[in-house]
This record gives sequence, C-alpha cells and structure tokens, in this order.
Amino acid sequence: MNYFLVVVICVWGECNNFITTEPTFKTREDCAAYSETVVPRIQKNLPESSGTTYCFNEQELSEITDEMLNERHDQFMNNEFKDI
Repeated sequence: MNYFLVVVICVWGECNNFITTEPTFKTREDCAAYSETVVPRIQKNLPESSGTTYCFNEQELSEITDEMLNERHDQFMNNEFKDI
C-alpha cells in the first residue's frame, strides 16, 4: 500500500493543502518520518506559518476534501483534534 504526505500550511489566515505524489511511502511510519524532515524546512522558509502534516493511504486520500483538512487543522491548532 502507498502512503502520501499531505501538508497543510496556513500563512496570515490563508490555508493551503499540498499532497506529495513523489515520493510515495510503503508504510505510514516511513511517511511520518519523512514529514519530520519537511516541517523544519517549511518553518525555516515561512516562520510566520502554522500547519501540520498527515499521512494517508490512497483510499483515505480519496475520501478527504480540502474543507475537511482545513477543519482538522483548525481543531489541531485549538487542541481540539478529532479524527475525520
């Protein structure tokens, strides 16, 4: 099964979602480990941003909408994290 890294970045109240198509990951753990290298680079380049990362398989990714990701990010930032 392939896993994809999804990055949600918010800058000045505007949020965008980015889905990696390359590389794909064989396990959720590999994806999560890679995301730990991405976050510091984003924070360095956009220090005023907030955001989070997710690792979804193909089925999960097909069920997720931008609105759901933004809502999930808002809950995460407000310590009200809930699964989609």
